[in-house]
Amino acid sequence: MKTASRTIGVLAGLGLATLAALASPDATAAPAPVVDPDAAEFTIMGHRFRIPRVYLTQAEDLPGRTINSWGDAVFMEAALPDLLPITKRDTDYYRWGEGFFDVIDFQIWARPGHAGPDEHYFKQENLKKCAGPKDGYLVCPHVFEPYRHHEVFVRVEGNRRLAFDCIKEGARPSPNCVIELPLLDDIELYILFSRIHFQDADRLLARVYEIVCSFLVATRAREPTVNHCN
Repeated sequence: MKTASRTIGVLAGLGLATLAALASPDATAAPAPVVDPDAAEFTIMGHRFRIPRVYLTQAEDLPGRTINSWGDAVFMEAALPDLLPITKRDTDYYRWGEGFFDVIDFQIWARPGHAGPDEHYFKQENLKKCAGPKDGYLVCPHVFEPYRHHEVFVRVEGNRRLAFDCIKEGARPSPNCVIELPLLDDIELYILFSRIHFQDADRLLARVYEIVCSFLVATRAREPTVNHCN
C-alpha cells in the first residue's frame, strides 16, 4: 500500500535501547520472532532476508525473488498489539471486518541511492506552520497534499526524528498513519497502521525493526554502511 504522498521519517539514531528493553526477559517482553524452516528467501538490494511465509501477504506469498528496482517491495502484515502472524482462521476478520484496525502493514522497500531521509518535513519554513506540540508531536500541514486530507506529526529529539503522515480523523477511508524509516543501504521500511494506535507508535516501530531485522541473513560479501539492525 503506497499513498501518492509519501512521508519519510528519520531515525538517525534508532531507539536501540528500546529494542533492548523489548528483548529483556520479563513479563511484558514481546514474543520471540517466528522461525519458519520453509521461509521465503529474498535478496533486496544485495541484502538477503529469510521471511516466514506467515508474515507475507497473499500477494507476496510466493517463492523468493531478487529485488533491485526502485520502489519494489516485499509486503507483510501482522496482528496488533504484539505483531504476531495473522492466522488463516482470522484472515477474514482482520482483512474485512473491524479487525482492519488491529493490523499493521509493513514493507521492506528498495530505495537505491537513497538510504537517508527526505528533509522536507524538518525544514524550518515548514516547521513554522505547525501547531502544538500535541502528545509530544508538532501537528503540521502536509507539504505535498493540496486537499488537506492529511496532517503530519513531527517529533525531533536530538538525532532521532520522526514524521508520520496521517489521514485526518473523519476522512475516508478509515484514518491511518504511514511512516518510512531507513533500514540498510538502499532499503527503507514502510509502515502503516490505524491512527487509533498512534499513542503506541514508539513500541510498534521498535517491534517492526525487531521482527524485520530477525529476517536479515548476515553475509560477509555484503557489509552495509547504513545498518539500523545493529
